[in-house]
Amino acid sequence: MEANKISVIVPVYNAEKYLEKCAESILNQTYSNFELLLINDGSVDNSSKVCHSFETDCRVKVYDKENEGVSKTRNFGISKAEGEYLLFIDSDDYIEPDMFEGLIQAVEENRADCAVCGLIHDTVKGSRRFPEQRFVKITDGVNGVKEVLINQIVTAGPVCKLFSKDIVPEKMFPEDLSIGEDAVGVVTAFMQAERIVFDTKHGYHYNHRDESLMSSGISARDYDLITAYDRIQMQLSRYDLDRESRFRRIWARFHVLDKALLTEKTIQENESEYRKDYKDVLSWLKRHMVEILRNPYVGKKRKLAMCVLFFSTKIYRKIIAKK
Repeated sequence: MEANKISVIVPVYNAEKYLEKCAESILNQTYSNFELLLINDGSVDNSSKVCHSFETDCRVKVYDKENEGVSKTRNFGISKAEGEYLLFIDSDDYIEPDMFEGLIQAVEENRADCAVCGLIHDTVKGSRRFPEQRFVKITDGVNGVKEVLINQIVTAGPVCKLFSKDIVPEKMFPEDLSIGEDAVGVVTAFMQAERIVFDTKHGYHYNHRDESLMSSGISARDYDLITAYDRIQMQLSRYDLDRESRFRRIWARFHVLDKALLTEKTIQENESEYRKDYKDVLSWLKRHMVEILRNPYVGKKRKLAMCVLFFSTKIYRKIIAKK
């Protein structure tokens, strides 16, 4: 049997439609020395039943608990993990058969603390590879964080990443945030790494249940994204990552503003709850216009939209709505 054991942590909440495909893609890996932790976070569908149906495989451990959210569920998985490495997979996604083998090979050959693979965005209109081309890059933790922040070869979420358990705190994911908590967790772990390997062979299928990011409407939880990236900037204040961390602070506020403006009806229906926060975001962006225009990671289209924002939110909406 292979020398290194992986703990695969899968938080499960109302995922009966996707869970079987997810679990089977894990159990059919070419690398077999792992444990699979299926953690049912108080699902009200048949997810628990589907989880327990896989217990015939000795590598599977199922935990049923009350609903507490994805951060507490992932942290619970970390506390139960016995492997040398940790790997997070979402219950509505699935993976290629050799993903584990590729990640283990990458960390072993390079004596790294973390390995990262590429992913495939699966939508109703087709699939898109991220990044488009495969390449290998070896770097340290600080520059690994830089790659997370600029989002050109790696996403901020914990998926697609094999972490040495030594760099992962037991409370990796902040439990007071509902969005952006994954980015805080990944940055925290990366900063403990001496060496990170990016091998962007596409091994992970990210399932977009709904292609439209804005379809659900604005809610209070969206503002957690701003809090998350504000925390990250404070966390990185003594490193040479100012432009990158500021870019993500800008991006988080644009995300909230775009969602608010493209689902304005939701704001009107919840005037007292969201209007002040929405106005604060708009005011922050206007105050930081010069910084936004100078930041090299902010795209030309976004900078144009920023200029238009001073004069017309209607035209701004038209610009950002175009793909």
